[in-house]
Amino acid sequence: NLMLYLKQLKVGRDVNNKELASRLNCSQGAISGLFSQTNITVEKLKAICNALDYDIDITFVDKNGDTTK
Repeated sequence: NLMLYLKQLKVGRDVNNKELASRLNCSQGAISGLFSQTNITVEKLKAICNALDYDIDITFVDKNGDTTK
């Protein structure tokens, strides 16, 4: 689950919701609400990762195991 993983990254950086809210210029309640959701937009994902000093690396994998070159 992506949101669980983001929570783990946040904890790993020793950043609480109040600090993350400050970094994202939003309320602590907005952060709590965000982490209680099951979906997140790419824009919000990028903002959180940036605030936690992480880059995003997305890999697309063919379900059939086929690769394209």
